[in-house]
Amino acid sequence: MVGARIILVAQILLYSGLDPQTSPESRETVLVSNKTIMMGAPLEWAYPPDIIICNTSDVEVSTAIRATEFWKKLGYKFGDIRVAERDDYICAMGKPPLNQILIDIPSQGFQFGKHLGTTRTWHYTESSLAIRAKIEIVKGWGNAARVLEHEIGHAFGWRDNSKTGHIMNGSWSLSGLNSQGLRKLEIPE
Repeated sequence: MVGARIILVAQILLYSGLDPQTSPESRETVLVSNKTIMMGAPLEWAYPPDIIICNTSDVEVSTAIRATEFWKKLGYKFGDIRVAERDDYICAMGKPPLNQILIDIPSQGFQFGKHLGTTRTWHYTESSLAIRAKIEIVKGWGNAARVLEHEIGHAFGWRDNSKTGHIMNGSWSLSGLNSQGLRKLEIPE
């Protein structure tokens, strides 16, 4: 089925902590990359997302630049990249501001030993418009550009695949820099 989208809405809303009855964000759904089945087009961002690197993360700006360059070659756009100050409350809250991709250390519930990184992307299900994303990467892997490139792929809505040598392969040992099928298509207005 072309463009079909299957999302585990009940589990995702529960995971996100949103109250569908009272939350002003009740139309917002969290796309958790390892718990969502997604087919079809990737998510769109209203504006090129800024990237905020929490000061507790070992991801360096140069690694984030390298990772975004990978996606820029495929037609994706990004805003600014910056490191959060020590007293920046954004990282402590754990929920990125609108139109931001937050890079941090793993939070409670992270499946150590199973993942090197994970991404949560908040988006509107009706329009597939991405609102914010949070990438968590295990200490010691922050400067492995391929890990960050893979996680940024989830922030754009791409899910894990099983193609050997592909950037979106969910297994580090089987992944690579193949980007077949990820090029952003420009749709004329």
